[in-house]
Amino acid sequence: LVNTSSTVAVVPSTDANLIYYAFIYNYVKRFEYDVRHLHISIEQQDKTCQYVLCRLLTLFNHENRQIQTFTLHFIGKNPLMMKCIDIIDSLRSFFHHHSQSIIVCDLSGVMFSLDDDTCTILAKYNPHLRSLNLQDQSLVCCITPYALMQTIDSLKHLTELWVDRVSVTDEALQLLLQTDRDELKHLGIRIRREEKYSDDTNPQLWRQLRERYPNLRMTLDFGLTTPLHRIAEYLKPETRLPVQTLILNTPIRVFNELILAAQSYHETLENVFIRTTGQWVIARSEPVNRAILYLAEHCHNLKTLYCDCGLDETIIRYIHELHPHLMEPGASKLLEYDTPTHNIPQEEMADLFG
Repeated sequence: LVNTSSTVAVVPSTDANLIYYAFIYNYVKRFEYDVRHLHISIEQQDKTCQYVLCRLLTLFNHENRQIQTFTLHFIGKNPLMMKCIDIIDSLRSFFHHHSQSIIVCDLSGVMFSLDDDTCTILAKYNPHLRSLNLQDQSLVCCITPYALMQTIDSLKHLTELWVDRVSVTDEALQLLLQTDRDELKHLGIRIRREEKYSDDTNPQLWRQLRERYPNLRMTLDFGLTTPLHRIAEYLKPETRLPVQTLILNTPIRVFNELILAAQSYHETLENVFIRTTGQWVIARSEPVNRAILYLAEHCHNLKTLYCDCGLDETIIRYIHELHPHLMEPGASKLLEYDTPTHNIPQEEMADLFG
């Protein structure tokens, strides 16, 4: 009997040799017509791993495949100027055929810049996609607004979409408002330094999006390089975005922004992640403590609260009284000392935030 719902995860290791990879390849080949969920994690700097990845993508490039869920994740560090042409070509070939089976595609784990051709091929030949994540791990988004519009226009059944703000235009939001589309349930927007070069979105379109999809929830992910004034623009109460998850990466202490978030999103906000750098002052900050407490008091649906900055013991205790479930494993990160997520050497700060 063949398990037609089988999931295959492929995790090559850096010290393995080609014989070992060949064993993996031959094993997976036995299920090439049955695999429905394909999740690949790869040490991308290893040339042999790159070769095997391309072979695996080619293996499933046939008309009888049943793959419904596809995830590609890089687990190593990119060497300088790593060439990904072979991987990109294999991805395009993998997406470019007429089985139309893929309904979930997550490319958020790749460390090269996704381009227009890859996105449009994916959308054209997989029109039944319902969930799509295009937020790759490169420093710059290379997906143009026009390509995103083509992608949205081709995928009428999308219910979940994650993209970079620099690619989102008024025209893209207008396409999401079309009446012949399935209900949009989640929209993830990542805002980074490029945001300073993009045009402001018409506030009326956000209002129309809320009215068109009353159950819509959003993720706002502010990158380390996001200009501080642009963060405040999205947190204004009059914008009234239905934000469910707020991810705030910041090299400086923020507190007014957290209060704004609580005022603007208190009805929908469930998950908050405050990720800092080692440049934060180690001593606890009273304004930050007050802001975190204000957030906990006003966001009654809070399910997850991760905070890198140190909090007073009394504040932590009171937050746990307000939200007892935050004491459950994995629900929160509330400590009395700073534990920065991002460790950036001082000499690299100017290049990063330039």
